[in-house]
Amino acid sequence: MKELDALPTAEAINFVIEQGKAMRKQGKSGYPSMYEDVLRRRKTEVDFMLAPYLAAAEELAIDVPTLRVAYQIIKTIDRFLA
Repeated sequence: MKELDALPTAEAINFVIEQGKAMRKQGKSGYPSMYEDVLRRRKTEVDFMLAPYLAAAEELAIDVPTLRVAYQIIKTIDRFLA
């Protein structure tokens, strides 16, 4: 699989969309790993998955309210798992 971070943003987005279309056409479906973790009552990898983006946004003084709230919600859910 291509390294998405090495691609220009538009190309990376298009690549992911096309991958999703191909999977759907083949009858494949899946869920994000954090969703699978919650279903199995395991702690998520939210710190590994989202914390670097929150740190980068803070360093660059970029407001990311949706990401911040999503992180807080998942951390709250984590407290009730495993």
